[in-house]
Amino acid sequence: MSTYDKASLVLIPSGTKEGVVFSQKPTNGDGDFTFTRASSATRVNSDGLIEKETQNLLQQSNTFDSGSWTAQNISVTSGQSGYDGSNDAYKLTPNTSNAAHRILQTFTAAGNSVQTWSVYAKADGYNFIRITENAVTGDRATFNISTGSVFSSLNDIDTDIQDVGNGWYRCSLTINTGASHRFDIYVMESGSVQEPWAGNGTSGVLIQDAQVNYGLVADSYLETTTTAVYGGITDNIPRLDYTDASCPSLLLEPQRTNLIHYGTPSAFTGTATTNYWYSATLGTTDEVNATIGIDGYQSATQYTNISSGPTDYMYYKDLPVTSGSTYTLSGYVKLGTATNACVVVNNTSSWDSVTNGAISLTGAAGYDEWKRFEITFTAPSSNKVNIHIGYHQETGITAQSTGTFFVDSFQLEAGSYPTSYIPTYGASVTFASDACSKTGISDLIGQTEGTLFLEINISHLDGTAARDFFFLSNANDLSNDWVGIGFSGVGSNALRARVSDGGVRKFDQYGTISSTATYKMALAYKSGDSEFYVNGVSFGTNYANTSFSLTLDRIFDAPNFTFGDSIKQILLFKTRLSNEELADLTTI
Repeated sequence: MSTYDKASLVLIPSGTKEGVVFSQKPTNGDGDFTFTRASSATRVNSDGLIEKETQNLLQQSNTFDSGSWTAQNISVTSGQSGYDGSNDAYKLTPNTSNAAHRILQTFTAAGNSVQTWSVYAKADGYNFIRITENAVTGDRATFNISTGSVFSSLNDIDTDIQDVGNGWYRCSLTINTGASHRFDIYVMESGSVQEPWAGNGTSGVLIQDAQVNYGLVADSYLETTTTAVYGGITDNIPRLDYTDASCPSLLLEPQRTNLIHYGTPSAFTGTATTNYWYSATLGTTDEVNATIGIDGYQSATQYTNISSGPTDYMYYKDLPVTSGSTYTLSGYVKLGTATNACVVVNNTSSWDSVTNGAISLTGAAGYDEWKRFEITFTAPSSNKVNIHIGYHQETGITAQSTGTFFVDSFQLEAGSYPTSYIPTYGASVTFASDACSKTGISDLIGQTEGTLFLEINISHLDGTAARDFFFLSNANDLSNDWVGIGFSGVGSNALRARVSDGGVRKFDQYGTISSTATYKMALAYKSGDSEFYVNGVSFGTNYANTSFSLTLDRIFDAPNFTFGDSIKQILLFKTRLSNEELADLTTI
C-alpha cells in the first residue's frame, strides 16, 4: 500500500466553486473544505496573468426596450442580427422630431472611480454614435462606426474603437467620474451635430451589449438583467494561484489595504496633488492603455522621460502612513526605449531623503518583460511618503535614463511583504482575509495517533513573528486539544510543530529555515513516539512516555495568524507514519 493510499483526507488544490475547495479523498464530499473571503481578490492564472473581479454595473444591459432604459425621440426595435451571430441586437431609429435622439440609463457606482463604458455598434443608415456621461461630468466620445474611428472626445482618460467583424465595432470611453451616472447613447447625423436634428424615420444604428466596468479597458462582456453582475475572483471564490509553478496552489492571505488610489497610473493632474499621479517635467508623455498589462489587456501606462535630470519623474504625493510602522511598496515595471528605470519611496520633506527604499531596473533583462519590484521601509515621522518613478541621486541607485518605460499595478500596504495586487480605481481598497477549514471530520482524524502533512510555498520570513499554518482541533480558539504547524517566536525563522492535550503542551519541536521556498512538512504524533519532519529531515523527536487522549474534529488555518502563503497539498492520516515514510513523503 502506498503512503497516499493510507491517507484519510487528501487535498491537492485543483477544483473549486464559490465557498468550496474540493478534496480528492474522500470522494463523497465529506472532505471538501469550506472557503470564505468577504471581498473580491486577484490571482495569477495559468497564463501568468493577473485575474481579478469583473463587473457590469448596468441593468438590462442588452434589453434596450426594457424599463431600465429610457428612449427619447427614438424607436427601439429588437431581433436584429448581432455581432456574435445571434439575433440579439437592437435598432435605434431616430424619429422626425428636431431634437436629440438617444437612449439612456441611470445607475450607481463607486464615487470618484475610473470606469470604462462600452457598447457594440454598427451603422444602419447613420454612421455616428456618441457615448456620454450626462449626469455629472458630461465626459463623452463620438465614434464613426462606418470607418471605425474615434471622431472626437472630451474629458476622457482614453477612448477606443475595436473592429469585431461584419461592420460591427466595440466603442468604449474611459473616464474618472462620480457616484451617480447616466449612460447616454446618442445617434448622430454627423460627428459634430448632437442636437437638435431631425431623422428620416427609417435610418438608424444597431447596438448590442452595453457595459460599464471599473478599470481602464472594456472587460469581456457580462450580461445583466435587473441587477449588476460580477464575475472573476468575487467574494468567497477560492484562488488557485500559478505564480510559482504549472500546478496551482491554494492562496491564503491576510487582510490588506492598497493605499494608492490609482493602482495603475491613469488619473494625472497638472500639479502635484494628493491621491493623483503627476509628471514633474513639462513635455513628458503619460499615455494610458499604451501596452499589454499584467492582466492581458492593453491597460498599462507608458511614461516618457525627456531628460535624465532630477526634475524628470512621475510622482505620487503624500501617501498616509504611520510613523515607525513597516510598509511595502510593490508594482510592475517594464522597459521600453529607456535603458533603466528607478522607483523610490521618500518622505515629504526632501527628494533626496530616502525613507529606506529604492530599486533600479537596468539592462536587457528588463525589456519586454514585466518585473514586480518590492520596497519594504519604515515610515518617517512626517506620517506621509511620496513615490517617485524616474531620476534619483541616491548613492548606488542607477539614474533614470531618457526614453520610455511602462508601469502597472502599484500597491502600498502596511506589512513587511507584498500580497496579491489589490486593484484601485480612485480610492483605497481593502481586501478581506482568506479562511479555509473543514469541520465535523472526527472520523478522518487520528485521536490517539495520526499524521498531519502540509506542502506549502513559504513566501516570506518574519524572523521571530508568530505565523501559524494549519491546525487540527476541536474548536477554533486553540485552548484545549490541538495539533499544529507554523512559525513561532522561539527562535529566528523557527518552523515549529506542537501537540496540546487538554491544554498541556505534550510535543513541541522546531528547527530553523533560511530561505523562502516550497517546504514539505509532516507532524506524526503518537503516545511516546512523535516526530516532526521537514524536507526529508527530522526537526525534532519525542520518545517520552507521553500519552495522547485527543478530541479533534476539524482542520483549519489559524484565524488570528493568516499567513499569506500558498497551500500545495494537505494530507491527513489516522496513523503515525513510520520515519521512513515521513522522510519519503517530505523529501523535495
